[in-house]
Amino acid sequence: MEIIVHSDEDKSKCVDEYINGADKYYLSGKYSVSIRTIDRWISKMNIDEIQLRIARRANTIPIDIQKEILKLLNTNPILCGFNSSEWNEITVIKYINNKYGIEINRRMAKALIEDAKKINPIKYEDRIYNDIAELDALGYSIVLLDYIKIGRIDTIEVEALELRKYTENKLDVNLVIARASDSIYLDIILSEINIVDKRGIVVTKVSEKKCVYKEKLQRRVISDDKYEVLKKIKIAEDKENIIFITTYDKDITKLKKKRSNIKYFIVGDAIYIELLQEKYEDEDGKSVVDYMYDENNRNRKYGSIRNISQVVWGKIDAYVLKVTNDKFNIIKDAGNDKNIIFNMEKNREKMRKTIKILNSNFIHNI
Repeated sequence: MEIIVHSDEDKSKCVDEYINGADKYYLSGKYSVSIRTIDRWISKMNIDEIQLRIARRANTIPIDIQKEILKLLNTNPILCGFNSSEWNEITVIKYINNKYGIEINRRMAKALIEDAKKINPIKYEDRIYNDIAELDALGYSIVLLDYIKIGRIDTIEVEALELRKYTENKLDVNLVIARASDSIYLDIILSEINIVDKRGIVVTKVSEKKCVYKEKLQRRVISDDKYEVLKKIKIAEDKENIIFITTYDKDITKLKKKRSNIKYFIVGDAIYIELLQEKYEDEDGKSVVDYMYDENNRNRKYGSIRNISQVVWGKIDAYVLKVTNDKFNIIKDAGNDKNIIFNMEKNREKMRKTIKILNSNFIHNI
């Protein structure tokens, strides 16, 4: 039997065909070699790893479709109808199945996400700002969402409202600050544990299972309260498409499961603190949260619900005064102080109208 000797050109053609989607068994028959020989030719060609992975997936996903998918995975999934801003295995599997009728496993979905990042390595900050600009241009209402602890109150003081049964004697008082493009929304959420939980999975002992179950119930209540606030903001904004931008919060997983058109854009802490609503926060680089948060207030004790309302209104008035004074100083430093007193009063009134109270049980008109 004649031994076939393959030239370097034959080997190169075989590898090229494989990279372009040809099946190894087909090539094995065409070139009369074993699969192991083809693998050896491939390894000697110094082929890009991503190209090799694309070729290996070709039996499941045609190469032209893979190229479309890899390009898409460098865009924000919100633009594809999903409720969250990060691709994960589940959303990739769902998208490919719905779009192309192709079923893939989680391992392949994860590999596609990783390859997409390597093909088009966009700087994280640039990607975030580009996504926000694109969503804004599409008419989405973009809301920056914060929760700050402003003290504690005895549960007995809240029971008269008959909101629910509590399992702790003292409750955290948390001020919700939601910054939309035109309005600042405020509300209060009471919680038995930290309102924002960024912890991962905690391994616990069998003896701690009861405590873990109790904490799960408390977290479920918090996520439900958050959702109610977000719904009120959506109604107030009066837009079909609304996106809440915030940092990672374990409750987001539960919130995304709610049947609504609310979408969540999760960004890193470092970039989040730089995000401002330009209509009322851009002049001095300080946010509403910067003005209203005070580390010393976290353990303030409230004697009644009315005290909560008084403190919040005090923060509102202090914010309006401080932000107006800061803007006055900017104008003064620029040497433009014509009609400054009139402009300060006008600006204070404008800032007060920007702040909206979300029909809270804890913030009353005074």
